[in-house]
Amino acid sequence: PSSPNTGKSLPNSNNNTNSSNNPYYPEYATYVATETVHVLNEMLVGRGPCPHLTSIELYLDEHAVTTVYGDGLLVSTPTGSTAYNMAAGGPMISPSSPCIVLTPICPHTLSFRPIVLSETSSLKLRIPTSARNRGWVTFDGKSEQPLNPGDFVHVTRSSWYFPSINSSSLSSELLWFKAITSKLHWNLRIPEQFADKFSVFPSATASCLNSPQCMLSVHQKSFSYTPTPTNTTTSNN
Repeated sequence: PSSPNTGKSLPNSNNNTNSSNNPYYPEYATYVATETVHVLNEMLVGRGPCPHLTSIELYLDEHAVTTVYGDGLLVSTPTGSTAYNMAAGGPMISPSSPCIVLTPICPHTLSFRPIVLSETSSLKLRIPTSARNRGWVTFDGKSEQPLNPGDFVHVTRSSWYFPSINSSSLSSELLWFKAITSKLHWNLRIPEQFADKFSVFPSATASCLNSPQCMLSVHQKSFSYTPTPTNTTTSNN
């Protein structure tokens, strides 16, 4: 996390933050890194306890990409893709895949969907100076820190790797599929049964009935229209 080192208080939301003379705009402010954190699963920049939407400026390789409005923005590793990222609607990524997953938390625009980026990507998540409230950053679900307007978080791939030992004869990819199948019941379903095997039908025995079942009674009726002949009166003069 970084914060501007200008020696002045940050402007309020009524100031014009897009002015070229604004010393608080990213091009004119100097920033000081306050801490470096290594995460295994994910990092979240969100609204924290504030009830309002948070606004987050997203930069990719020092280029402005978009401004996110919502509850937050989640940056996760392939290892953490089956944790908070998956609960937020993000994809499951194999731990051996070199990538970074970017998942919005309840975005205000439904078109912002989760994105998978290269592991060489450099991300910057910044709280705009015009934001109505500050943001909060958490690392692996702990170490919550406030982000004031103008503060940002710079995210890159860590130079450290997390070692793991594979004592099985299976490859890491097959072990990952086995883990998500056993723990998350991935793609598991109950086989479909035919209707004549259920006890709620007359052909089945009553001993198979464990609990009353709710059914719909549908009566098919056909509509036929027969015109009624009209009575004609003949008068003889």
